[in-house]
Amino acid sequence: MADPYFIGALCTPMDEQENLHDEGLEIHLFDQWNSGIQGTLIGGTMGFMQMLRDQTYRDLVRRAVEIASGKIELLVGVGDTSTARTLDRIEYVNRFDVDGVVVLPPYFMAWEDDDLLCQLRTCADAARAPVFLYDLPQVVGRSMSVNMIVEAAKHPNIKGLKASGMPEIPSQVRELVPDDFRVILAQPFMIARLLRAGFNEHLDGMFAMAPKTTVAIGEAARAGDWDQADRLQLEFNDFVRFLRDQGIRTSFPPMLNEHGVPGVFTPQPLTPLEGEELESLMKRPVVKAYLQREGRLQMPVSV
Repeated sequence: MADPYFIGALCTPMDEQENLHDEGLEIHLFDQWNSGIQGTLIGGTMGFMQMLRDQTYRDLVRRAVEIASGKIELLVGVGDTSTARTLDRIEYVNRFDVDGVVVLPPYFMAWEDDDLLCQLRTCADAARAPVFLYDLPQVVGRSMSVNMIVEAAKHPNIKGLKASGMPEIPSQVRELVPDDFRVILAQPFMIARLLRAGFNEHLDGMFAMAPKTTVAIGEAARAGDWDQADRLQLEFNDFVRFLRDQGIRTSFPPMLNEHGVPGVFTPQPLTPLEGEELESLMKRPVVKAYLQREGRLQMPVSV
């Protein structure tokens, strides 16, 4: 089995005015590589890229490169509602040395495979860094087809797929694309099972929330201790299911704050939990177990 490789989709720490929270970003990134996570995606859906101020997005990219360069693989989300808007983001990201740009298909208007294929090739021509396709049917409204992904993979600068749909599509894709085309799954409920099936690369926002637990699943799998991997997976699933039941967009910020990552993570119009709701959340056994597993962050003087 190839070694597990985990990429955490980072949340975006902000201040009350929704500007970048510099210290929060530094601590959040430190938590990833210090826990053994090998890669990070900034400006993805977990980081609310499409809701950020333009300046906040630019500051996020610039500071993440300054903080994380050489420490962790750094991918940057650039997908927007049109080719032109996506190219604007790529043009900015081209100023920096990043390991890849991740293109979410347009999510406001319907598109056909030929339309999206044309956009992806245009983006790949423009990007200095390798381009990764981002199949997210939960947001976009439809999945990329196998044929379209295989055609896109023929472009020399399209190097991978981040697949959030069911594994059937990536299972077919990896049989039809070049060996260096990375198929990265976003199935947090199935990490152990998919590692056992030979999918070693995984990317999700829950990994950024719980990096130590994520890495522990991978370490058990690498050691061939599948009973332990399955047990840790069940604990992780309870945590993810709880967040989704509570409303993931408002329940994760106070947990990250308690873990030691400062900042606001809910851009308007999302409303953070307060008062009795917040107090009730933090008393839940699943939350207490999460904080015990992940611990309270102790930042070094300099990272």
